[in-house]
Amino acid sequence: MGPRTCILTKGLVAYSLPQFGDRNTSTICLSYTLHKCKVRIVAASINMPIDSTEEQLPSTTLEQLLQTGKLPLIVACDTNAHHPAWGCADTNYRGKMLSDSSLEVVNVGNEDSFCVGNVRSITEATLVSRMLSRDISIWHVSRDNCMSDHRTIQFSLKHDKTAPISCHNIKRTNWCFYYAELCASVELWFRQVKTPVDVECK
Repeated sequence: MGPRTCILTKGLVAYSLPQFGDRNTSTICLSYTLHKCKVRIVAASINMPIDSTEEQLPSTTLEQLLQTGKLPLIVACDTNAHHPAWGCADTNYRGKMLSDSSLEVVNVGNEDSFCVGNVRSITEATLVSRMLSRDISIWHVSRDNCMSDHRTIQFSLKHDKTAPISCHNIKRTNWCFYYAELCASVELWFRQVKTPVDVECK
C-alpha cells in the first residue's frame, strides 16, 4: 500500500523528518524569517484512519511530536473525527481527545471539507502550537476543484517578505538587439587592439 500523505514546498528552506513519518504521516522542518529573526517550525500532514483504535491518539506520530516539544508545530490532518472546534455539530471520542491536546485548532467557520455524492462532513482540522496561532490567518476551505473528495485547506503564515530573486527569461530575449549589441562591442574591441600587448590589457 502506498503513502496517503505528502508535503510539497516551494521557495522555502525545508528538509524531511523521516523519523516522524509513516504511511499516514509526512513531516518536515522548515525555516523562515519573522521580524528579521530566523524561525524554525515542524509541519506535518497526517491522515488518521477511521478504523484506528480510539483508546489513544489516532496518530502515534502526533504523540511523538507533542512529546518532543522542541519546535512549534503546524499539523494539517484528516481527523475522521467530529468536534465543534472545527465546525462539527456533534462530538465523538476521538474529536474530544484531539481538542484536549496541547495544540490549538485554527479552523474558521463550518464549511464542509469532505464532499462525496450527497455526503458532507467536516473532518479536516489544522492544529498549531499556541505560539503560532496568532501568526495564522485567512484560514478557509477552498471550493476550487482539486480532483479529490477532500477540499483544499488554505491559510497564511506570517513571515517577512522574501527578497526578490532576479533571473533572465531567455524566451523573452530580443535576439536582433542582442546580436547588434554584440557586433558593436566586438567591433569596438577590435579597434582598440593593435598589438599583442593590447590583447593582454583588454
